[in-house]
Amino acid sequence: RIETLGIPPVSVDARGIDINLPDFVVQRATMDVQAIERVMRGSLGVAGEPGLALTIEFIASAETYARRIGNAAMANTDGTYSSIDRTIRIRQKNENELNFRILRHEMTHALVHEHIGHLHTSINEGLAGYFENMEVAGMGARVLLDSARRRPDASMSVDGQDELVDLLAREGAGFYGAGQESRYGRSMALIALLMERVEGREALTRLLAAQQLQPCQPVEPAPVLAQTYPGGLEALARDWSKWLRIPADRVLSY
Repeated sequence: RIETLGIPPVSVDARGIDINLPDFVVQRATMDVQAIERVMRGSLGVAGEPGLALTIEFIASAETYARRIGNAAMANTDGTYSSIDRTIRIRQKNENELNFRILRHEMTHALVHEHIGHLHTSINEGLAGYFENMEVAGMGARVLLDSARRRPDASMSVDGQDELVDLLAREGAGFYGAGQESRYGRSMALIALLMERVEGREALTRLLAAQQLQPCQPVEPAPVLAQTYPGGLEALARDWSKWLRIPADRVLSY
């Protein structure tokens, strides 16, 4: 019997395709992906086999980016994750912080795909939007949700029920297209709300655990959240609506 100790849960190989990549980018990319994995494992019970290896490509040229992802429909995106070769590709921006926000978003998609499965689009994009706001310091991390950078969602009703039912019904192509920016923001707010309290994290944990049991087919989130969130879907919709209509500063530390 051979026991191997110290294998990291996730390792990263970051490289520039048509640019010179500074050393600090590789180090920070590694820190970010390992921090997201720690929070998902420690707070949400999401764990996979150790030794997951991800490749990250930073690409400056739009033409090179389109060629590397090999999907014309995705050529105008800022980042992608391919499960075929476990590679995240980032279309390089002029601002480092923006590059890392995009990277954390795609890292989350990668971890969800590899450790959970085909998660419902609204929950998948919500998790990615939440973790793109993470800042890492040493072994700790925090998610900053600054009210100054978030506009109130004036179109939300007070009870939020119709809007939540609509969001949770949008899977795959139904999520994207016209109005997708609003759905991205609302999905992130739903995850942020659930992550704020123990009861919310438990509800999200149950949903992710149910998805792990059948990774190929998205689990419908509404029935699971209705059963596990205190007060059911009605209470969740009301709390979510308030979160969106009345932004407040929020900092969650891990």
